[in-house]
Amino acid sequence: VHAGLAVAFLGHGLLGARVILPAELLHAVYPWGAYFPFHANHNRELTDVVLQFHPWFVEWASRISSGELPLWTPENGLGLPGAARAISAPWFPLTALSLLGPAIGWNLLLLCRLVLAGAATWAWLREVGRSRSACAFGSIAFAYSLPFVTWLSWPHANVQALLPVLLLAARRVALRDGRAPAALFAAALLLMHLGGHPES
Repeated sequence: VHAGLAVAFLGHGLLGARVILPAELLHAVYPWGAYFPFHANHNRELTDVVLQFHPWFVEWASRISSGELPLWTPENGLGLPGAARAISAPWFPLTALSLLGPAIGWNLLLLCRLVLAGAATWAWLREVGRSRSACAFGSIAFAYSLPFVTWLSWPHANVQALLPVLLLAARRVALRDGRAPAALFAAALLLMHLGGHPES
């Protein structure tokens, strides 16, 4: 259900070779501005998606495809750490989607974030004993909430999508003995730290 909703939500951008980015922001930035006709900026303050997140996503795939780990980026100034650049989430599992290409991989990343947020919220609500209809409504409300969708292209969404998993794991640690709940809690925390913006 959540995969179908995510495809419907992002459907227009998923068709063809399009990439879901606020590319109109590039018209105000050199050198791209010389090649783009003027477009009204929808939010000129939030250029990070086109200037940071998507370029690092593509750069990660380029490094892996050339047979090297993305530990260092020598082309940026005097060099920039790749492995320690948390904002680009180089070690988050969904970053591997960049190997499918800059458009397909990025669009699938956004789709996977929506599906993960919805499915994780469903599991959390079932864990606390909510009905199926309440789980359906709650998981859709969380995955398509204004805060989540607004930041869907940002690494915050990796972390926020995993929040229900962390809550589920914390409840199991509190109520059950055994290593499995603790391992789930540790895995959720690890993935949230690798997600690119753990402070969120």
